[in-house]
Amino acid sequence: MKETTGELNITIVIVIAVSVLVAFFYFVIWPNLDANFQANSKCSQAICENPCNAGNNSCDNAIGELVKCYYVDNKGNKHENIYCPWKG
Repeated sequence: MKETTGELNITIVIVIAVSVLVAFFYFVIWPNLDANFQANSKCSQAICENPCNAGNNSCDNAIGELVKCYYVDNKGNKHENIYCPWKG
């Protein structure tokens, strides 16, 4: 009887530990992953200003630099002032 009770206690501890890990993923890690995915998705559809036209001679090292962009959603609304890496 003691052996069965011990196994039941270990099972409860494991279930609680897994529940805590799932809650941590869902409430802490997943929102960051989702926000990053949404930002990358918007940047892939964005229309960006060319940093070479800014007149600051930064064309040589502009790849990867954040530039001001905008995108148009499915309803035709223009969303401005998002910053995306310049892809050249």
